[in-house]
Amino acid sequence: MRSRFLPATPLAPRSTTVLAAVAVLALAVPGCRRAPSGLMTDERFAKMTASFQEELDDLRKKADFPGAVAALEWSDGRTAVVATGVADREAGTAMPKNARLLAGSVGKSFVGAVALGLVKDGKLALDGKIGTWLGTEPWFEKLPNAHDVTLRMLLTHSSGLPDHIYEPEFAAAVKEARNSPSYTPDWFVTPVEAVGMILGKPAKFPAGKGFAYSDTNYILAGLVIEKAAGRSYYDELRARFLAPLGLAATVPADTRTIPGLVPGYVKKDNALGLPPKTMEGGTLVFSPAAEWCGGGLASNPADLVKWAKALYEGKAMTAPYLDDLLTSVEWTGVPGTRYGLGVIVRESPLGTHYGHSGWFPGYVTRVLYFPKEKVAVALQINTDDGQDVTAHALALAKVVLKG
Repeated sequence: MRSRFLPATPLAPRSTTVLAAVAVLALAVPGCRRAPSGLMTDERFAKMTASFQEELDDLRKKADFPGAVAALEWSDGRTAVVATGVADREAGTAMPKNARLLAGSVGKSFVGAVALGLVKDGKLALDGKIGTWLGTEPWFEKLPNAHDVTLRMLLTHSSGLPDHIYEPEFAAAVKEARNSPSYTPDWFVTPVEAVGMILGKPAKFPAGKGFAYSDTNYILAGLVIEKAAGRSYYDELRARFLAPLGLAATVPADTRTIPGLVPGYVKKDNALGLPPKTMEGGTLVFSPAAEWCGGGLASNPADLVKWAKALYEGKAMTAPYLDDLLTSVEWTGVPGTRYGLGVIVRESPLGTHYGHSGWFPGYVTRVLYFPKEKVAVALQINTDDGQDVTAHALALAKVVLKG
């Protein structure tokens, strides 16, 4: 089955003579095309890595972020990791290349893959109604579009469900908890409480008839996954992907103490009233656990490029899955952008790329994979204040794709 974002028909055939002439011309004219990955010598790779480092350093100077880590994985599996700036402004600690940062919604790419793995095992159906798994929950009947939503709609944000994060009840719950005399930093909004914040609210559109990005979709997908798997989402994730693929730096963000996590710096006057620095004494000052299947992971760019290469090259599972993963819906209002099962498919001046962006208070992340070149780039920054992480990642990718 052809993925919906790919051309429906092949290009019209041309004579072999014309094609040969074009190929010779492309090789003869400097800069006419990207160098084939097969010509990437160790010397060229080292020079490209140096340029990658220089670009990251320049981005830091221009965008004024504290620190960042970036990684690339070339088509042949060679990798490079670079870092810039500081992990901790107050301490002046240099950003290490193996730093962990909270990855935000990049975690949705793992949720989509876990769900798809269960589909391939026959435990879930992408086009099955979610009432099959959640219909007996006492809150289900109050869920917008309850009886029409499918698992695929949750994963492609086409369910019509509101996003609990932007409902007034979410900010109110956070502020009320933080102002309570009984508040502890381990408090968080549970998945069922999150779903409760949209119950009885009007749907944004009929199920399957539009696009609206909503973390609530992925909270519900997580509940479906746990019903089908018979164990926690994180246990399923570890068993299916983290352990088999050797993603040792990628861990659940379900506790305030995450080894190797660097502090993040939160935008001032943020809507949730969070403190400007996410950590004190090596521990988060608030629990990250509310994000759960909306993201819910700490990672580093070295792991994220490895994940992107495995996932988008069809190597993350034994059964074929790319057509299901990449079949996508239009991201309304964002030209050239579509959304598959936890994957953003976007056209750019550098070509089509797959991946995801991530935001968590104090951190931003972007993962890009270029299917034509089979190259992955990932970037994580330890502030969410005024950073266009996608633009930064594309600037880094441009250096890499030039070879």
